[in-house]
Amino acid sequence: MQTGERSLRHMPFIEALATVSDTGPEWRRVSAGFFCLRFVDDWAADASQEAIAYAMSSVEASVEALSAQDPVRRALDGLLRSLRASPRGTTATLRPRLLAYGRLLEADALWRLATDVYETVLGLISSPCDGSEAASVGTRLGDCLRKQALWDDAMRAYADAASHARLVNDVGSSLRARVYRASVVAERGNLPAAEGLLEAIEREAISARLPEFRGLALYGRAHVAFQRRDFESAVRLGYEASTYVSDSPERDNILADLATSFAELGMRDAARSALLIVAATGRQPYVRYTAVINLMEYAALDGAETIFENYRKELAAAPLPPRLAGYFRLYAANGALQFGRTELAREEYNRALVIATSHELAQLIFETEAALAKLDAVTPTRALAPVFEPSLATLDVVNALRRMSTAVARRV
Repeated sequence: MQTGERSLRHMPFIEALATVSDTGPEWRRVSAGFFCLRFVDDWAADASQEAIAYAMSSVEASVEALSAQDPVRRALDGLLRSLRASPRGTTATLRPRLLAYGRLLEADALWRLATDVYETVLGLISSPCDGSEAASVGTRLGDCLRKQALWDDAMRAYADAASHARLVNDVGSSLRARVYRASVVAERGNLPAAEGLLEAIEREAISARLPEFRGLALYGRAHVAFQRRDFESAVRLGYEASTYVSDSPERDNILADLATSFAELGMRDAARSALLIVAATGRQPYVRYTAVINLMEYAALDGAETIFENYRKELAAAPLPPRLAGYFRLYAANGALQFGRTELAREEYNRALVIATSHELAQLIFETEAALAKLDAVTPTRALAPVFEPSLATLDVVNALRRMSTAVARRV
């Protein structure tokens, strides 16, 4: 790798470092990731033993500067262990570690940094035999690009992922990438085209006897229905999707979105049933904790102060990532206001502001400061759910979710 080319690598990390204080925890987190990625570049390029040994000590120091409890520290420690144990120039054992680091960045909504990590992983895959791995990473890359509204780049990433999967006859990974590519078509506003693509993928999944991927296609169709504000169809399709992906991590997201559709219909009890299942059985900590935050919010809206307080205390003791921790405190403050507990609200807003400031979460800072400015003028009000008459098909889903949540509660 030429010196000039190397200096242009990982610009998202360099740009992120330019926006944070060089004495704060976020600077240490970002710089540790940057140094590790630069080290991986040298490792993969088979740099000299002397250069590797010199760089390793500085990289180790940057990782050791992180808190021992920081998930990023654990992920980067694992990467360094793999580097020490691998022959120089080999990357097969490094790639899963980098992928895990990218997932952590995604969980903190650091899409640009996660994009850089996934592009780095893809650059380390050279064998066509690793097509399934390339498809998996490419799909994650597409998701990050989609969340940045980089539609054309996301479309290319998903198309490349599907192509890698086809090379090794990995039908499932190809279908997954195509489902998410169709979601980009929907996000860009062409809902009929997205619906057509998803219906075709569903038929292929049925033909290939891959029920999980039929579920993903149904989930995509539920999202299209939600965008059309046809919330009952979103409920029906989302629930059907959940029955096909019961053993998949995607189930968490499907049930969480199902709860959102019920909430749009004003059916908070049904939304709560879906969230209770996610909170009790979800595989993804970020989605699980988000479900609990929503349950806390619903408890406040319903005037259930004891339940609200139980959720608030549970979340206060949970190992939430910074962004989620900040928004938990913000919503806890909003809930406290529902019960006229102004001083608790003030404490929670201030806690949210400390988290937002220390991690330089600009949007959260803005929202929290605005809430604090209006705090003394607020008269607590209790939101009432709008009256809605669901169809029989929607009631069937409500009853099924209620049975599921009851069964989960008995097992917990």
